[in-house]
Amino acid sequence: MQKRNGKVVGKAVFTAFVLIFALSYLISCNKETEQTEKQATYLFLGDSIAEALLGPEPISERDSYGYYSIVGQVNGAKYINRAISGLTTNGFKNSLIRKGYFEEDDGFYREYWIKEADVIFISMLGNDLLSQYMVDYAIETGEQSTAAGEEVVSASFTERMNNRCIPNVNDAMDAIYAINPDVTVIWQTLYNPFTDNSVLLDEEDWARYDEGVASGTIDGKYTFRDLADILVRAVNGIVYNWKDAHPEKKFYVSDVKGAFDAVFDSDQSAGEKLIFSDWIHPSVQGHALIASCLEDTLCSLGLSDKNKAAEKYKKLVLDRLERLYPDLPAAGTSVSSESSFSAISSAYFSAIEGVTPVLTNNVTEYDDGFSEEDKSYWLSSLIISGMEIANIKPRQFIQENDIETDEMIESLLAIADVAFPDGIDVFDPFESYLFLADDGKFELSLVLNSSLTDLIKLQAIKNIVSDVNLIDLYKNEPFCDYNTTYEMYFSRLFPGFDLTELEKSIGLLSSVGCTLSGVDVESDGFKALAESLKTTGKLPEDFELPKKFGIKLNGYYTIETLGEGENARQVVYLNLVRTGKDTVPMFCALLTQTEAEDTLLMKIEFTSIRILFKSEKKQDSY
Repeated sequence: MQKRNGKVVGKAVFTAFVLIFALSYLISCNKETEQTEKQATYLFLGDSIAEALLGPEPISERDSYGYYSIVGQVNGAKYINRAISGLTTNGFKNSLIRKGYFEEDDGFYREYWIKEADVIFISMLGNDLLSQYMVDYAIETGEQSTAAGEEVVSASFTERMNNRCIPNVNDAMDAIYAINPDVTVIWQTLYNPFTDNSVLLDEEDWARYDEGVASGTIDGKYTFRDLADILVRAVNGIVYNWKDAHPEKKFYVSDVKGAFDAVFDSDQSAGEKLIFSDWIHPSVQGHALIASCLEDTLCSLGLSDKNKAAEKYKKLVLDRLERLYPDLPAAGTSVSSESSFSAISSAYFSAIEGVTPVLTNNVTEYDDGFSEEDKSYWLSSLIISGMEIANIKPRQFIQENDIETDEMIESLLAIADVAFPDGIDVFDPFESYLFLADDGKFELSLVLNSSLTDLIKLQAIKNIVSDVNLIDLYKNEPFCDYNTTYEMYFSRLFPGFDLTELEKSIGLLSSVGCTLSGVDVESDGFKALAESLKTTGKLPEDFELPKKFGIKLNGYYTIETLGEGENARQVVYLNLVRTGKDTVPMFCALLTQTEAEDTLLMKIEFTSIRILFKSEKKQDSY
């Protein structure tokens, strides 16, 4: 009996040992699988090329067309875009070391994602080149290259690079690697957007170039694109030099310029399609090509599977086709037959060329992260470029911002001096708010104060404004220093947008959750306005802004806690459009909760807008 019991015990011990070994093996394999399948985090930093506000058309599909989203989605990564339009290397550096506009709040937010990132993608240096002196640098490059008998970079631009760009890039990269020493950084090269058809040069600029060629100070073999290319290669050289000087870092360069040049060199018209209508930013085709370049770089580093990524890209494109072009079934067949990034893109863009997309609001909802109860936050402050505009003294505003005035503006200022000696309360404090519902919906409302809307009722102002041809201004007035117009942007961001078709155009804004409060398209006043704009381009003589005129944004939100312990911060993400399931939307606000009140600080960085909402409703005006 004892012997038998010994055998039983022995078998039990052996069985237990086998089970433990098997369980350990399974756990080990599971851990290995978890490590293998760990979701990567991609962070996109830089300028407007990376931010992708201009290029995707319609803008409601930014998170489908933008290259950051394509790269993130095809690799199943969590992807975060913290690029800022207009950023130079100086602003980029400051955004990383909390200087200037960036020091108060989102230094935490940006640093958090740098720490979390497995891969950081950077687009930078375009705004350092596209300064107000760009044409001067190019002309000087042509003159000095001609005199030297070989290509040389403008001495003035070389000085700018040495004194600003290179130190800023050094400081920025030091800041990134100080936060996350082991992160992989992929910096994409700047492409050359210039051609002989570019609107970036006005008649005076072209005349300067032509005069230089005619006089022989610029060798005729240099087109303006050639001169720009010398400068573009020079700024890209900064990145390659940093890479060579830091072989110990996981720093890589993706040759976007080379890919764009290959298209331009083989077919200029195809190359020009890579550029958005403003002749600066990448178009939807350009974004697709940049995504392909970055994907190639990831594959070369063993960080992506090319075939799997292409299949996911195909699905992304097919889903987009179904949303935007439901009447093009043949396009889906064409896309489905392809297997590579470039072929999928080619089939898609060939199929949709000349077809206007269907604009609908496909905003992505969240499953959780909602406020426990409905919560209202009331507008407390709205600052643009460092200036509070909740209350404005027009003449002081003009003077402090060095804004040039003409006879019309001076007339308006004279009226404002008399009518509003204490300044103008711009927003209605009781109608301007951010509302978070307990079901995950939000509404942001900014309504003009009645004192401001009443201002236009004054006859003197009516006389001035009635002479302005708004349609002419919309179609021809330069939006910025590069001769691009308002129409260039709005007609692409909202395909079909046309001020002469006012009701239709206002309806298109709903694709990004936007409505105009106080506007009744069935009212006689609105119909008179629409007809006057269509026939004369001007406001009707009896035009009045509607009461409680403003803007409302409606979408979905989620609240997330970032960080741990005392360093944790809450962020409210506000989503207005369709986004990938593993990203965060462009708009977010930092939430601070105290016993006295809760505050939400929202920053729209590309316009330098800072909006503060507080949980306690203001009882009187500003």
